[in-house]
Amino acid sequence: MFERQVTLSLFPTLVWVFDLPAGDARTINGGILGWLARSARYNERSRSDLSQQTDHDFHRKPEFFRLNGFVTDAAKEVLKSLELKTDDPEVTGCWINVGPKGSRHHEHSHPNNYLSGVYYLTTPAGADSVIFYDPRPQAHILSMPTRRHTPYTASSMTVSVQPGRLILFHSWLRHAVDPNRAEQNRISLSFNLMFSSFSERYSRPMWTPKIGTDPGSQ
Repeated sequence: MFERQVTLSLFPTLVWVFDLPAGDARTINGGILGWLARSARYNERSRSDLSQQTDHDFHRKPEFFRLNGFVTDAAKEVLKSLELKTDDPEVTGCWINVGPKGSRHHEHSHPNNYLSGVYYLTTPAGADSVIFYDPRPQAHILSMPTRRHTPYTASSMTVSVQPGRLILFHSWLRHAVDPNRAEQNRISLSFNLMFSSFSERYSRPMWTPKIGTDPGSQ
């Protein structure tokens, strides 16, 4: 027998899930869905198997303002949990996804941002999940049979979603959406977050010069 055994969870891939209060979710969803209903351009059934998407400036519309408070508060909680020294994050792009029956969204990531997220408005049964993929390409070169599906051995994991649910993740994490098996549309809102002063503050070298070590200064 061992005197002591410890399992360390090193370099984890994190996904943060927040559920809005029901009353706030109803108000926010009603406003966004109302805007969508007035935008006939986005109500047509898709002619391909991919979800339809609005322009990526929805974060500038009044219908997003109330949700923006929850998005930025959630992002601040994430940054606090990671113990990062950063400016407050801000939304750099936001768009609505409309997925009729049969539509999907291919595996992808969101370049040039720190965090990304999805907020769910309608998630009928058969269209109520999102898939995240293991970012370590070398981890599954040898893939052994397992007794059950766990986050420690899987190459992908499915997260259940529902109206009013907000999910945040690192923008580099690849994800996808399975084909909608329901008769009703799956509707979600995606967004990216970055730091407003990134180029001025965070793009500089993160090492401290050691004055006097240059031979030319002796």
